[in-house]
This record gives sequence, C-alpha cells and structure tokens, in this order.
Amino acid sequence: MIVFSKENSIRNSIAATVIGGLLLSLILWLNGLLQPFWNWAWSNLVKMTYWLLSEVSTPVWSLLILAILFGFLLLKIRKYKRLGILPNPGHNHHNGIENKELSKLETEVLQVLARADGKRVLIKVIVNEVSSSQIRVQQALDDLRERDLLNVALNYVYGPTYSLNRQGRALVIQMGFA
Repeated sequence: MIVFSKENSIRNSIAATVIGGLLLSLILWLNGLLQPFWNWAWSNLVKMTYWLLSEVSTPVWSLLILAILFGFLLLKIRKYKRLGILPNPGHNHHNGIENKELSKLETEVLQVLARADGKRVLIKVIVNEVSSSQIRVQQALDDLRERDLLNVALNYVYGPTYSLNRQGRALVIQMGFA
C-alpha cells in the first residue's frame, strides 16, 4: 500500500502518474471491448427511429375492427353499470360515495372533522369525541381515506393529523353536518 506524505513529493507524483496511467489504460482497454456493442446499439437506435418516423399505410379493415371492438367495449361497460357491477357515479351517490355505505362510526368521524371546520385533527381528539377505541377509529379513518374523503398530514411529534379534502367537504355539506 502506498502511503502519501508531504515529505516525499517526488515519490507521490510518480505514484499518482503511474496509477493514472494504469486507470487510463484500463478505460481504453474496456472501450475496445465495448466498441462492437456501442456500434450495434447505435445502429439499432437509428433503425428504430427511422421505422417509427416512416409513413405506414393502415388498412381500412383494421380501423373497422378497432371501431367495432371499441363499440363492443362501450356496450359492455354500459351493461355492467346498469347491473351495478361497475359504479355509476351519477346514480344515488354523494360524490361517488353512497350514503348507506358509511358506517355509524365513519359518519361520527365525519361529523367530528366537520366541526373542526377545516383544521387538522389528531386521532386522539377523534377517539375522545366519538367514544370508541383507537383501533376502530383508525379503521374508520383508513376506510374514509380509501374513499378519497380525507387528507392526512404526518406530524413527527404528534402523529398523523386528518382533515377533509374537497370531496369530503362536499359530502359533509350534502349530509348536513356543516
């Protein structure tokens, strides 16, 4: 191992020059090994670019098949919405959330957040106001968050704080809590 010191500056210069020369030789040797790969990659990139930018005639029958498949897909989606398999946002929903889907605890949590009037609320405050266990309140908050009704902000001192987002505020207003 080479130990560099201020006392032997000539030896340090010679060692640095030798190490630099060896590194340069290694880089040039690797470049010689990789040169065929670089040529292959560049030629394929040029070919792919030419192919993507060239004009290709599209047969009319392929466009007709795509139009028929798209129409079939729209009919299936409409059928599944009518059967209730897919959600229909314009039918018996408050911003995409059915009122009957909310549990009693979720409704109480929404009332607490509505009373907070836009302020962020700690989970401890929600637990105290709804008189339930923390794990049940946490589950209700997770469910409301999955429905995209809450904003969560992480506070490193006190833990997460919760507030209503735009959809949550609209739902709370429609339900008459605010």
